[in-house]
Order: sequence, then structure tokens, then C-alpha cells
Amino acid sequence: MATPASCPLSLFGPQIDWISSGSSMSGSPSWILSAVWLSCLLGAAACRRGRGHGGHHSPIIFNEFCAMKDESGPCKAIKERYFFNVNSGSCERFEYGGCSGNSNNFETLEECEEACVVSDDKNPCHLPEAPGPCRGFLKRFFFDSQTQQCRHFYYGGCFGNANNFRSMADCQQRCLNTDEPTAATEVHVRKPAMAGPTVATSELTVSEPQVQLNASDSQRDFSASEICFSPIDGGSCSGASRRFAFNPETKRCQSFTFSGCGGNQNNFLLRKHCYHKCIRGQKGYRRGMIRIKKKNLHSIVNRGD
Repeated sequence: MATPASCPLSLFGPQIDWISSGSSMSGSPSWILSAVWLSCLLGAAACRRGRGHGGHHSPIIFNEFCAMKDESGPCKAIKERYFFNVNSGSCERFEYGGCSGNSNNFETLEECEEACVVSDDKNPCHLPEAPGPCRGFLKRFFFDSQTQQCRHFYYGGCFGNANNFRSMADCQQRCLNTDEPTAATEVHVRKPAMAGPTVATSELTVSEPQVQLNASDSQRDFSASEICFSPIDGGSCSGASRRFAFNPETKRCQSFTFSGCGGNQNNFLLRKHCYHKCIRGQKGYRRGMIRIKKKNLHSIVNRGD
């Protein structure tokens, strides 16, 4: 099998070496043949996306979420937004429905280019380690902003982010320069109204990056009413862990599935924590509880929205 000159066989994995060595596959089950050929096609597509970087396979996006496809979402509004198109290497317009979607969604062209376009004047050293979704095994280096050191990792060969250097010296030269800050800078990532955990590109699947609460929210002291009357929210990531939340309609603590990030403060590790905060913790929680008609509950809870 002929591979592009810019793509080393190691990028595609050991099955390519097996094919290129002339081994017979006549006795192999059809599903194995299909899997092997699919892997070859994905690897070749990843190489073509390298944009002429030869065997270096440099990332073409600044942030990892810029590899997601344009996602209009299920709602029916028509809002002009911008997304980064990995095929063209530029930010382009698309029509957004107003809800759901993903983080590759920007209100202006400038916001899209700032978040996604790789350029020498942007400092990538605060970005996390990002191997990318491909299955290559290329040794690279990234700057760990927690330890303030350059460390090696294995890059898959496509996407990832710009905190990706071909040598330790390149990483140190770029990120240990005291003239430039290497701490994490604020990046505004739009949180979808009903985010899905993964989004498929034309050949690959890229996971939605975690979206965490703002520092001001995490450090703020919430009152019991703010916590307990917040809607039950499973969050926006792809995990699944059992948590408990207070349901103001039933006036009980109930279990729900938490995805691992996002959500709100109405989220307790144990049922007893929910009970003490939202039921027993309220003065006169039995005798003095205000009775609210069910038909009025929604408007009262959401009055501050």
C-alpha cells in the first residue's frame, strides 16, 4: 500500500507495517479487513490535514474544540454565527438554531479567529496536554502550566492544540521565556443550552472539552434557597456518576446522573447532605414550610431569570 511521502508508517499503527510487508490476508475474517482499511483511510485523512508540514504533523488549530463541526442544534431560530472549519483552515459563517450545539460557535469572526487560528503572536503554553483523536504515536513536548515544566507526551498526529512542540528545546524556548506569562488566560467558551458529549467530524469523533463554572461562581457563597431551588442539571460532560438534588415540586431529595462538569449547586454527593441542606436545614422545615400551588411553582422558581 502506498502512503504519502509526508506520512510515516508509524502514524497509522502496526497494521500498516503488516500490509506493507506483503503478508497474506486471504484467511482473515472480513471484519478484520474492514477495520484495517478503515484505519488506513483515517490515517491518510489525518495526514492530508497536516497542510504540508511534512513529517512534523503540526496542529492546525489553537484550541482543541475548534476541530468540532458546525452544529446548528435542534432549535429553529436563525442566528448568524462563526465556526472554525478544519478543512479550509479558516473561520466561516453558519446558521445557529439558538440552543445546544457545541463550543465551536462564536458570535463574531474576530472571536473565532482569536480562539482557533494558530499564529506566532499567541502564547499556547497555558493550554492543556492534547494528544488529539488520531491513533498515531509521535513523541512531542508540551508545557505543563501547573508544574511550570516542559514534559513529553504522545501526539496522535492530528488536531490537539498549539501547546505541542517537536523538541524539549522548542518548548523551553517558547514557554520558559519570562517575558511572556504562562499561566492560564481566560478563554470564553460558550456553554450550549443542552450540550451533547461528543461531536463527530467527517472522519473522526472529537470530545466536547469540559466546561467548568466561572471562578466567581465557584467561590461565591450561595444561600440555601438558591441552591435548593435551582433546577436539577446533569451538566454537559460525558461521565455518569450518581448524585442527589432537591426537587422543590416533591420536596424530596432525589438521585440523578451527573456528567462530571457544568450543572449547578443543587448537586450533593450523598442524600443526607441534600437532606440537611434543603430540608432539615430550613427553619421550621415541617410546620413553617410555605405551601406553593404546583401551577405557580415554575413562575416563582424562574422569576429571577
